[in-house]
Amino acid sequence: MKKRLGLLLAAAMVAGCTAGCRSTAQTPEKPENSAAVSTEETDTSGTTVDESTSANQYNGHDLSEKITLTFNVIDTEKQNMDERYDYLREKFNVDFNLISCSLNDSKEKARMWVSGGDMPDMMWSDIDNASELRSWIEGGALKELPDLSKYPNLLALKDMQQTDDSLKVDGADYFITTIRDTEEINFLTTQAFIYRKDWAQQLGLYKEEYTWDEMLALAKAMVKQDPGANGAGKTIGVAGVGWAYPAFSGLQQISPNWNTFYQKDGAYVWGAEQPETMEGLKMAKEMYAENIVWSEQSLANTLDGPAKFQAGQAGILYHNLTYNNIGSIISGLKETYPGENVLDKVAIMNVKSPDGTNFALEATDAWGALCFRYDIDVAKLERFLCILDYLASEEGIMLQQYGVEGKDYQLNNGEIEMFWDKDDNGNYICPYEVNSDRILSFARLFEFEKGSVEYASAEAKEIMAQLKSYLTGANMNIGEIDYAFAAFSAPNKDQSNLASETREKMLELIISSEDVEADYTAWLASQTEKKDAVLKELNEGLLNQ
Repeated sequence: MKKRLGLLLAAAMVAGCTAGCRSTAQTPEKPENSAAVSTEETDTSGTTVDESTSANQYNGHDLSEKITLTFNVIDTEKQNMDERYDYLREKFNVDFNLISCSLNDSKEKARMWVSGGDMPDMMWSDIDNASELRSWIEGGALKELPDLSKYPNLLALKDMQQTDDSLKVDGADYFITTIRDTEEINFLTTQAFIYRKDWAQQLGLYKEEYTWDEMLALAKAMVKQDPGANGAGKTIGVAGVGWAYPAFSGLQQISPNWNTFYQKDGAYVWGAEQPETMEGLKMAKEMYAENIVWSEQSLANTLDGPAKFQAGQAGILYHNLTYNNIGSIISGLKETYPGENVLDKVAIMNVKSPDGTNFALEATDAWGALCFRYDIDVAKLERFLCILDYLASEEGIMLQQYGVEGKDYQLNNGEIEMFWDKDDNGNYICPYEVNSDRILSFARLFEFEKGSVEYASAEAKEIMAQLKSYLTGANMNIGEIDYAFAAFSAPNKDQSNLASETREKMLELIISSEDVEADYTAWLASQTEKKDAVLKELNEGLLNQ
């Protein structure tokens, strides 16, 4: 049975906003020019659209007036050269004035624009700090969305999401949240183990399905017997993407709420002090002490673990296995083993959690949110909504995944005929920067179903098919998101760093503690005041709403 295990709203695709910034939103003074933005801008008007040949309407909306739309986006330089945006400009009779930002500075720029009254017409934002987003509404910085019944494709996507509902204020809607394409796997993350099945076969330990203890035994054998011929002491049993440690080493599998607050028996509790978390910490300590997990994992950067796997130095890898990351793994292995079949070497590891279930984490059903400045011109707002509605349509999806019809592909009796070049392996070569489709992703993000795009390799499709099978199997234990908790705002909760502090303390104890139970218990006691303050807000506030 699927267990309901409410989780703290995790960071989705990009780094989120810092907690405790409610005071940054102020009622902005209305500028003379509502489109004015006080930051670097990039004109992406491209080829001038002949208004006599541009579409005059979209679903009854008049497009005869040419409009310039200003908004922030990542990788402006790449998007300037993307012909799919030229198609959008012409179809909707618009110019794009892009405001440059990066994954690293987007949250700080958003705060600066909102607090200074310099917000662009439309702004993309992270969604992991709901209290800050609400503070922008309370400060009068955002425009309430109109009735979206005239935008049926966009409305259909909004109706599928829980994140969208959690961001409403007094029933009013201010955000268009960008849905992920993972509804096929019930909005789960693609985090899982991938392993060297050829090494397992070589060691006589290959199985279609592993218990947790069998996985640990296989990892030990890989370290000891060195099937990759790396040399004594150089083969790693288990490695992982940096941010997922120590969670992947048994901790999250038996205590999904190990560093957050969740409901238990009708009241909120702190997951860090639950008995199963102590058990998970001991398991992580044991994996480290017995050299099962990579000795440098606690200090590793995000992609250090995957790099070890790709170089043939690690036997088991925990990673977020999106198509892009699977593609990187395959490319790395091909460089390490030129001319060899990657699918003979690796596979998704069907491994049971310590309790015998298949464990997976629920992902947020949206990767970000779009909002509009409080005084945006009605014509601009409607033009934005038309474009977003189009991008949410089947035709818009085709534009994102395959390009411009007639130039990149054509449909013949329902079949897609591609015009792209192919590489030496017969795979289509995408003429666009894969990571430059941020505008096209505003309505819907395609990071899971990239396999339906012809430029995904046959190997990537096979690995993804294995992952889908695992994530949709029987006896799944899902660590679910508590959307009510994520949307709830209170001073101590908003300012709490207990989640990150718990992880940091665990990493310290895994490496250096001689008595992990005693040392962790002492640390928990030192956090009582902070923990109790948050629990009071949750149990007296959130549960009584």
